[in-house]
Amino acid sequence: AALRTFSLVVAEAVARGLPLADAVTLFAVSAASIADAFIATQYVKARYASVRPLTVLQCGRHDAPLVAWAGPYAGVRPLTDGELWAPYRATPGFPGYTSGHAAVAAAGSRALARFFGPADPPRGANCGVVPAGTSAREPRVEKGSLGYVAGVTDVPNGGPRTAGYSPAADVTLCWASWWGYARAVAASRLAGGIHIPIDNARGLALGVRAADEVYAWVTAGMP
Repeated sequence: AALRTFSLVVAEAVARGLPLADAVTLFAVSAASIADAFIATQYVKARYASVRPLTVLQCGRHDAPLVAWAGPYAGVRPLTDGELWAPYRATPGFPGYTSGHAAVAAAGSRALARFFGPADPPRGANCGVVPAGTSAREPRVEKGSLGYVAGVTDVPNGGPRTAGYSPAADVTLCWASWWGYARAVAASRLAGGIHIPIDNARGLALGVRAADEVYAWVTAGMP
C-alpha cells in the first residue's frame, strides 16, 4: 500500500508539471505522512492484539453453516461448517486492528488533498487497471504450466458460483477524489476477508490525523 500510494503521489506531480521545489515539498509531506501512519498502526496492532476474521469465523462459527468463498476456483458456495471458511487473501500473521493499508492510503490521500486542496481532483493518478487472470489466488494458468486444470484455470469465471480464473476480464478502478482512493483501498481489505469494518474505519482516521500533523509541521516555517 505504501509503494502504491506513493507512486500515485509521483504520478500526480508529473501530471501537473510541478516545479522542483513544490515536488520536493509534496514528496516530503507524503512520505512522512505514510511513514508515520505505518508506525502508528504497528503500535496500535501491538497494543490491542485484535483477532482477524479467520479466527472469528473458524472459532466463533465452527458449528454453523454459512455461504462464502469455497477456495481457489471454487466460487461462492454453502459451507457446512465455519471451520471451512477461508479469506480470499491470505491472513497476515499479526493483529488486524487497525488496518495498515487503510491508514497508509488515507495518509497519502490526505497529504495530496492538503497540498493541492480538497476540491482539486486527481489529474494523473485517478485510475488503475487490474488485468484479467492476475488474481494471486485464482490466476490464469495455461496448458503446460504448473497448476493447470483444463476448463478451470484456463477459462474466466462466469460469476460468484462458477469456476475459472479471476478477474474474468480487465477491471478498471477509478476514483474521483483522493479520499475515494483511500476508501477503495480500505474496502479491498474487507472484501479480501482479512479485516472487519472497524479496522478500516479507525485506520482511515489514523492516516488522516498523521497527514494533518505532518503537513502542519512541514509547512510551519514556510513563507
